[in-house]
Amino acid sequence: MCGLAQGPAPRPLLDETLSVLLGKRGFGVLLTVRRSCCHPHLATVLYRWDSGARMVWFSAAADRIKVGHLCRCPRVMVHVGGDGVRGLHRRLHL
Repeated sequence: MCGLAQGPAPRPLLDETLSVLLGKRGFGVLLTVRRSCCHPHLATVLYRWDSGARMVWFSAAADRIKVGHLCRCPRVMVHVGGDGVRGLHRRLHL
């Protein structure tokens, strides 16, 4: 048993909570979809949250793997850590 069912159930983030969490971090992990669609590609990124546009901005050179993945399949996930001992990690599907 992997233990995923233990502990409290996930709870949705309110827009205000999301903006606060993304606005104070600026550092996270970007997950893109590989060509095989079997395994994600993870890249540590510095980002800027634009709460008005509800966009996460990051820069990357055109020849980077994540750029190729995004051109082919624009589905991404951003993982950011939270405060506290346990972390309050959030995965944000964008």
